[in-house]
Amino acid sequence: MEQESNYLKSEQELRDKQDELYNKTIEGMAVIKYPQNK
Repeated sequence: MEQESNYLKSEQELRDKQDELYNKTIEGMAVIKYPQNK
């Protein structure tokens, strides 16, 4: 049972990382499409 909960936990962490990466990618694309003059 312990094994399973660890697996589920790592699945969730993986999803969080993917969401984070996705958000960063979207932000990066937005910056490329619409460059901000800073």
